[in-house]
Amino acid sequence: MDPNERSQESGSSPDTGQAHRAAGRSPARSRPDAELLQERRLLRTLFDNLPDCIYAKDRAGRKTLANPADLKNLRCRTEAEALGRTDADFFAPEEAARFMADDRTVMETGQAVIDREESFADEEGRKKWLLTSKVPLRDQDGRIVGLIGIGRDITAHKQVEEALQAARDQLQAILDNIPDRIYLKDTGSRFLNLSRALAQRLGVADPAQAVGRTDFDFQPPEKAREFYEDEQRIIRTGVPIINKAEKQILRSGEIAWTSTTKMPIRDHAGRIVGVVGINRDITEIKRAEERLAALNREMLTLSRQAGMAEVATGVLHNVGNVLNSVNVSASLVADRLGASKVDGVAKVARLLQEHAGDLARFLTEDERGRKVPAYLQQLAGHLDQERAELARELAGLILNVDHIKDIVTMQQSYAQVAGVTETVALAELIEDAIKIHGGAFERHGIVLERVFEEVPPATVDKHKVLQIVVNLLQNAKYACDASNRADKRVTVRIMKSGDGRARVQVADNGIGVPPENLTRIFSQGFTTRKGGHGFGLHSGVLAAKELGGSLTVQSEGVGLGACFTLELPLQPPPAEKKAAAAGP
Repeated sequence: MDPNERSQESGSSPDTGQAHRAAGRSPARSRPDAELLQERRLLRTLFDNLPDCIYAKDRAGRKTLANPADLKNLRCRTEAEALGRTDADFFAPEEAARFMADDRTVMETGQAVIDREESFADEEGRKKWLLTSKVPLRDQDGRIVGLIGIGRDITAHKQVEEALQAARDQLQAILDNIPDRIYLKDTGSRFLNLSRALAQRLGVADPAQAVGRTDFDFQPPEKAREFYEDEQRIIRTGVPIINKAEKQILRSGEIAWTSTTKMPIRDHAGRIVGVVGINRDITEIKRAEERLAALNREMLTLSRQAGMAEVATGVLHNVGNVLNSVNVSASLVADRLGASKVDGVAKVARLLQEHAGDLARFLTEDERGRKVPAYLQQLAGHLDQERAELARELAGLILNVDHIKDIVTMQQSYAQVAGVTETVALAELIEDAIKIHGGAFERHGIVLERVFEEVPPATVDKHKVLQIVVNLLQNAKYACDASNRADKRVTVRIMKSGDGRARVQVADNGIGVPPENLTRIFSQGFTTRKGGHGFGLHSGVLAAKELGGSLTVQSEGVGLGACFTLELPLQPPPAEKKAAAAGP
């Protein structure tokens, strides 16, 4: 503001002393005026240099005083531009209406407005916040002649609040949608926050209903005691629990299994103030392990009862092929659990707890804090992908276990009763055989090529066909591995053979078959592979005959690969039709 304008506005001028002397006033009489002038100058200096907005208005809401901070919000260069104008001249209609309504209330009631949050758009359209107080201005007779207002800029504070709320919203979104059961507890093992999945497991509709309660309110006493003691040990020692398998009995009486990780929560001073836990449901994996163990026991029992070495060795070989894929799937699941990104939730919770005392500054000024919202969003994507991958591996694991069960059931009546026939699409059946191998071909660097002609559906014992093709694919993989070629390839073909028959071929570019072995390769016990048993191809050729078909091999010699051909009738032979009609 121009100095002359300020001196005029304050009712004085730089030559005040000279004017007094010219009027014949004595220095003694002019001293109060000089002191008053000095006080006004001091007060004006204070107004002009405070960072807060300071202004005064008359009864009509017109500006009678505005300091530089207020002028900046009004977009005025000098005080003269603002004096005599109202909020309607500076702000959007809805904003001005709010401000003027407050002004009328203060001047009509005489009641001050203290610390009210007000917002408006600055010249660039950005939202700006003031913490405003307004008090009535009275004349010497006590009449209200206007008001005085003070506004403190709290825009940065509001932005911090919004960033903090956004981080909380994103964390809550994860807690509401993630399938894992996540919770935070205080040092008394009372729930502070928990995911919606855990709330559902505890039997409450809203996670807030569990806050302040403990596992003793939801679990059997002995199980709740186990959880409590684990958490109190973490609080005492700071040593986390990683991927602990825990058995739980649900309210329905059903048994469930979880993989549990619990870690200490520390405040900004490093003191342990609680525990964060992540529970991942591994019930299906445990059930698959139990089924596999039961099938292994059943397999041994059946082999002893049958009293036939061939049956036992056939079962072991066929199950062993599938178990390779089971082991691979189980290892992949275990590896993914070990490398799970879910620990990132605990890290974020711990990081926020460590900066609980200065959370606003941390989220807006600290480089790590500003990355928290984006990290939470990225973490949610990782966890969704992780869940999908585990679901795929679990589906493959269940498929393999079911196939083992079918092998055991089939071998129980081996060479005595024909299996149950089903009408299936050969392409789908061959795809199932490929799935049983999981990602084995990809892991071994083998290109798997499919050449499927359209053939009519086949009525066959699909589990026998599956057993044969699984063995052929397994042998082809071993042959490619043994060749040490860089361009390993296995081709699976389905084609018509004429006379109501179809062919399934598995060809590889592996080590091949010497001419002298072509006639012995299907004999029981014959093998050229180290660690092999010689039962796979033998049982395969027998199964092919039972299906009314044949299994043959072609090879140009060592190093030139091999091609195994399974020929099948699309309809069962007459003997099988009679057996099917007769029933079991």
